[in-house]
Amino acid sequence: MEKQIGNFEDISFDDIEGRSVIFNKMIWEEKRSITIFIAILSVILTALTIFGGFVIVLLYILLIWERSGSRLMRALAQKNNLKQENIDIRDLKGNLFKVRYYKNTHGGLVGFYDNKKARFFYYSYTVQSGKHSITYPFTVFEIFFEGIRFPYTLLHYRGNSFFTKRHGAKAENEIKINLEDEFKKHYALYTKDGYGIEIMQTFNQEFIRFLIKEKCNFSIELSDDRLYIYTEGRITKINQLKEFFETANKTVDSLAPVLKRLEDDFEVLKKYYN
Repeated sequence: MEKQIGNFEDISFDDIEGRSVIFNKMIWEEKRSITIFIAILSVILTALTIFGGFVIVLLYILLIWERSGSRLMRALAQKNNLKQENIDIRDLKGNLFKVRYYKNTHGGLVGFYDNKKARFFYYSYTVQSGKHSITYPFTVFEIFFEGIRFPYTLLHYRGNSFFTKRHGAKAENEIKINLEDEFKKHYALYTKDGYGIEIMQTFNQEFIRFLIKEKCNFSIELSDDRLYIYTEGRITKINQLKEFFETANKTVDSLAPVLKRLEDDFEVLKKYYN
């Protein structure tokens, strides 16, 4: 009989760290043997073209990166009875995924959070500019809120810089909500015009202080029936992943009751502004 799919709020990392050490050792051994091969091949290709050698080294780095993430996801799935699944870009609702560049998802895990469907995965998009390109990787936690339709809202994490890049597409009729001075250097808040009061009730001063105190170094996006928590960069280290889930879970637990109370307000406003 198939076990019930696991819950992200109870996710366990027991024994995963030990497996991670084994994975890293395997990757290091692969790296040593492949490096020898690349060194020989690069010498030959460099004689023909420097670019050829660069491409091979880049592909090798990407290969090691993918293997590390895949093994970690497989170990987490087995330990917590989570389902491994390829995430279809077309099924994602957040504006983070609405960019006109090459997009990719990798290593999806499916489970539940507080009886709601939830998914954890890696995402990236690549901006091409002539001969150069830049890839932006992300670690994403997605929770489905069935029956609720959120107005697009983004609490953008800035770190400690006003110049941190904002990712994803801007929403139609978007406005920026003015935060208190003590919060501005950490976050910027955006939502659709007409929802400002409700969103300020949701992302209130107490909640933002909580995020800063708990060092929740991620952005939060509401879109349609989804809540997204994401951070720039692909998290593959166990201690960082544990920290991500601990802070993300605290955030959802703090935010979910407020969102539920505002459900009726969101629905009324949606009919009005549509």
